[in-house]
Amino acid sequence: MGYRSIYIDTKAFPNLPKEPATWSCSPLLKCILEEIAQSDWATDWQLPSRGAHWLLVLWDELKLADREEHYLELPKDYRIQKFDLLTYAPPLSELAKHIGASERTITRIFLKETGLNYQSWRQQWRLFRAIELLSEQRSMMDIALTLGFGNDSAFSTFFKNMTGSSPTNYSSVDKSQTEQEYR
Repeated sequence: MGYRSIYIDTKAFPNLPKEPATWSCSPLLKCILEEIAQSDWATDWQLPSRGAHWLLVLWDELKLADREEHYLELPKDYRIQKFDLLTYAPPLSELAKHIGASERTITRIFLKETGLNYQSWRQQWRLFRAIELLSEQRSMMDIALTLGFGNDSAFSTFFKNMTGSSPTNYSSVDKSQTEQEYR
């Protein structure tokens, strides 16, 4: 199993948002992203090549796609910086013990520097991390345990409350249907 990222030169597409962004994917956008991600490293991306046309379709689809705001500010306080919150956001009591600050101090820092108290910030982190893990096609139980939920049912309830969609519906792609729609 491999992993490839798609990096878009913002000079070529100046209207893209400057901050990290997540878009809802139409079936066409998913197909184009798969084509680009699986293309040969030596693909010609300049017009009039096929690769350049894929990029033009990608650009059109991104302009039309609904954006989902998935950006989470990290606090800059030196005490919080000791802990890698991108990898793991523990319960408040555990974070307090690890960095040697009171729960109240941590809550104040998060509120001041992110606009969210720690509990709200952690819930957003769990949602964003869940979306990332869903894209890796990991099992619901594995995701639930990774994010500190007792079981996959608790995780599914959390996810549906946060997004309005079940984790399965949020991440599912019926490839055969998608391929048939665009042949």
